[in-house]
Amino acid sequence: MSDISEEGWCAEWLDGLEHVLWHIVQTGPAKYGRTFVDEQQIQQLKELSELTGGWIIFDDETEETAISLAEWQKVFQGDKLADYWFYP
Repeated sequence: MSDISEEGWCAEWLDGLEHVLWHIVQTGPAKYGRTFVDEQQIQQLKELSELTGGWIIFDDETEETAISLAEWQKVFQGDKLADYWFYP
């Protein structure tokens, strides 16, 4: 996830990365900054998420942090992607 953020925005973890990537995983390939998240990257994200039963979020105190998919679904359900100006 950090690599995609670096490729797209030259930022180790751009605010909202976990939200935008989850959306892309659910909907398919998409542009992200200066890069394009392709099907191969999506498959890798899906596989890692399924293997671990979780998703990575960024927390100000713990930085990159794994949470369960159930917990992530609750977080993502309340999100509005329009809040992330960098996502088309």
